Amino acid sequence: MKKARSVVAFLMAAAMLATTACSQSGGGASSQGSSAAGDSSAASEASQGSGEKQDIVFWDMAWGTDVYVQRMQSDLEAMKEELPEVGNVEYVSLTWDNFLQVHLTAINSGTAPDIFTAGFGTGEVFARMGAVHYLDKIDADEELKAKYDEDTWNSRRYNGEMVQLPWMRGITFLFYRTDMFEQVGYAESPKTWDEFMDALRKVKAEYDINPLIFDLAGNQSNHLVLISLLNNGVGCCKYDSEGNVVPAMSDPENKRMLQYMVDMYQEGLVSQSLSTYKRSDLSKIYLDGQAAVFIGDLALDVAGTELEDKTGVLDVLTGPDTNEKRANTFYNGLGVFAQSECPELCEDVITYIANHSEQYFVEGMWEAWPADIETTQKAIDQSPNSFYQKGAKNIEFCTPATYPIKEVYDGWGVIDGEALLGKVAQMAMTGASSDVDEIAAYGDQLIQDAIDSQKAENQ
Repeated sequence: MKKARSVVAFLMAAAMLATTACSQSGGGASSQGSSAAGDSSAASEASQGSGEKQDIVFWDMAWGTDVYVQRMQSDLEAMKEELPEVGNVEYVSLTWDNFLQVHLTAINSGTAPDIFTAGFGTGEVFARMGAVHYLDKIDADEELKAKYDEDTWNSRRYNGEMVQLPWMRGITFLFYRTDMFEQVGYAESPKTWDEFMDALRKVKAEYDINPLIFDLAGNQSNHLVLISLLNNGVGCCKYDSEGNVVPAMSDPENKRMLQYMVDMYQEGLVSQSLSTYKRSDLSKIYLDGQAAVFIGDLALDVAGTELEDKTGVLDVLTGPDTNEKRANTFYNGLGVFAQSECPELCEDVITYIANHSEQYFVEGMWEAWPADIETTQKAIDQSPNSFYQKGAKNIEFCTPATYPIKEVYDGWGVIDGEALLGKVAQMAMTGASSDVDEIAAYGDQLIQDAIDSQKAENQ
């Protein structure tokens, strides 16, 4: 007999959603990651062998607009023709606000969904807790694997086990008003951060606007810091002489990038009200011609408007300490929690979604890129959303956000999930401090705390 229960999801501060799942009722997650998959498989044999339909709860992050949500909901319904074992699918679209804590709360209360999507590194946090079902069935699917390059296919692993199937790539692009930049002498994209800053200053003077907009209070500020560090050939962490991962925010190269952010605020290249803006505010500001540059998330708002043809994608910028181009990239994925009573069926659902990814990307309904090679090329060649074509020039420079460390290390999921680098940006771009040494030290402390907290959980 299948089991059903009510699942509580804490949205934003404490909003609650009642859902029905095939997940087991009972306590929190297992403390042993290696045993999670085996325990889940046993539950799967019991529940899936009955021949009864299984209800599934799916928590999906807000990758795109309402159109994406509607398409996912209809696709999950159509899926039942191919997977008749699936009963009701309770689909919940979650925001990125406090998303890590939302999932941790659910795991620890025994109310986790069956299927989840999460940002790069978050699945590893759950795996350390023994909270995930490893995707052995998917990992053995050679037909699906053939659609991916090797690095992407292996990007969502913990201790060699597949934690999530790579679903999409979040690539941090900077979009800009090509006509405004041309007016101030940049007929082609700036190539360096110095040129970029020069262009912003000239646009501000020419048009009397604060040229750069983004969500300073949210995840976009996190991405701005990461992209600037990678553009300068460094990252927020590094190995020390003993091979330990340690913060790198106070390294000279990173402080030089933080100085750009201080200067942006001090010179009015960003609005002093930036921390209060919501996404709808940012969209209106750009569409009204009151800004010239935005960070990725507004691309769909611009698509189909008169500004689409006047909006381009900046080249990957290089910082003052490197000539190498690196674009900040997150490999986000689809996973299954160990609490699920039908984990292998959930793997089938994930495989179905991955095999139908074309409809999400090629039709240009969101601001992310496919994880697999095949769909990526189709999006570039066929999508009516011109930003796939415009962004294609930067694909070759995609670099994992953990660079220069290849693996997802202790603390990374917290650094990203809690947008800790965004807090650094907020300090620099609200006037809280103009001292880059102080800002960098604050960033180092946040990162060290995250690393220490993860190490403590592993002991």
